[in-house]
Amino acid sequence: MSDSNGKSTNLKQKIKELPQAIKVFWKTPPKGRYLNLKEILCFSGSAFGMSTIVTVVSGLITATQIPTIYNFNVIHGAWICLISTKRKQSRT
Repeated sequence: MSDSNGKSTNLKQKIKELPQAIKVFWKTPPKGRYLNLKEILCFSGSAFGMSTIVTVVSGLITATQIPTIYNFNVIHGAWICLISTKRKQSRT
């Protein structure tokens, strides 16, 4: 039982030290690392934003190029893209 008690006090101590560790990690990277927390969050946010923009733009390009390539009304390209992205729901 002392093993379980030792693990829980160790966990409680780590939880108490977490805010201070985050505060330090916000400006200075841990030993052996090159980025601090602020830079990691900025890079991940910008990567997510760029991925979102590229996905939206490529979808719009596809929707506008389908009518041009196959020579039919513009609205049908948007409908084709919309229908192709709809997922089939399984019945349970």
